[in-house]
Amino acid sequence: MISLEIKKAGFILFFLFIFLSCGCISVQKEPLPDMSRDITVLCAGDNQTCNRFLSLIPSYTEKTGITVEIVTTEKESFGVEFSILEDESAGYDLIIMNQSDMAFLAKKGYICRLDGFMDGSDLNRTLFEWPPLMQYGEYPAGSSQLYALPFDPDVLGIVYRQDLFSDPDEQRAFINKYGYDLDKPGTYQNLSDIAEFFTRPKDGLYGIAFPGSEEGISLFAGCVLLSFGGEFMDPITGRTEGILDSLQNEKALHYFSNLSSNSLPDILSSDEAYPIEPILSGDVVMAVMPFSSFESLVSSAKNTNQTGFMFSSLPGEYTGKGSFQRRGIVLGESIGIGMNSGKKDAAWELLRWFYLPDTQFSWAVAGGQPARESVQDMPAYYMANPYNFCFPTSLRIAQDPWRTFNEKEISSIFSFSISKAVSGALEPKEALMHAAKEIDTSFYLS
Repeated sequence: MISLEIKKAGFILFFLFIFLSCGCISVQKEPLPDMSRDITVLCAGDNQTCNRFLSLIPSYTEKTGITVEIVTTEKESFGVEFSILEDESAGYDLIIMNQSDMAFLAKKGYICRLDGFMDGSDLNRTLFEWPPLMQYGEYPAGSSQLYALPFDPDVLGIVYRQDLFSDPDEQRAFINKYGYDLDKPGTYQNLSDIAEFFTRPKDGLYGIAFPGSEEGISLFAGCVLLSFGGEFMDPITGRTEGILDSLQNEKALHYFSNLSSNSLPDILSSDEAYPIEPILSGDVVMAVMPFSSFESLVSSAKNTNQTGFMFSSLPGEYTGKGSFQRRGIVLGESIGIGMNSGKKDAAWELLRWFYLPDTQFSWAVAGGQPARESVQDMPAYYMANPYNFCFPTSLRIAQDPWRTFNEKEISSIFSFSISKAVSGALEPKEALMHAAKEIDTSFYLS
């Protein structure tokens, strides 16, 4: 009897071997644990961000004895920049990515879920503002599944020339024309009035400068559309027709196109990504740019003995229903653990260190923006840079209107259509209809 059972077991093992050899069962391989103490970080985000992170690493190495190598890659080309992740032997332990790439990397399986690491850890969801945490790491949208954490969050803001805003003659002239005090704009109507008031081409002065390039201008336009009560897509189906080309968005884009008439000429052909030079040279009174650009602006201003700048969040607008709405769009970088890493636990420990209050404050002093909520509320954080006082509010009203794995391609279509409206090549309604049709045809219609 025992002999018969042994023979049965042998037959079962033999047929199981044949079954697996035929490829009938797919077995996913887990990366082998790497017992070395070195951590490799792939940085596909902004070079300035990567260098800032590198400057903090010596203190981590001194504390733990673990060395950290940072490998940078170009961020401009979608897909190509991450082709190195196809090689399983690369095994990057942490990946710093543009926030807009997060969904793509999660869907492709290049970064792993963080929920298991966060459960029961002192680095958990309660340390972050809930909306920004979701915008930088959740995929799919609305699932509460986290694949990344906000690394260097960013949003658009406004810088102003304080000398003109505080000039008594300018103040009197403004109130006589518009009936209210000259101050930082609370609404987009205020912003338009101020831009119009200061646009004096004969004097070489313009009211406002937009972010350069199609992408930068469409980011600003997107913030306007959202603040006017518009939406970009159906959150369930992803369809845009009837939503992106809505009446609210048409009204907002009309406003944006009119606002652009008070900006620097040839804004679509600017070689400068963000209008730092025009505001420094005094050619414009206001400039819209990411908070991350304010660091360079303040540094350049100090070098030229210019200190008269004020900063604020983007304004809002009263919607058709009478409610006030102020929205922004998230920018910056996220960070996640590489799926092929053999040192996921060690990578998590590096993240725990990065999000400690002291490290986050050092990050802020170095010019970055902390993701940890308690650090954003520290008085010392507000004192570190003149624009920090308005950053937390700006981040808390920001969202990612697309948050889909093909976000960059969709954003490119949107940017192209917005540029056509701004240049006058298309009417706002036509531009929005063109964008909605192309997005739906390319990605959501069979």
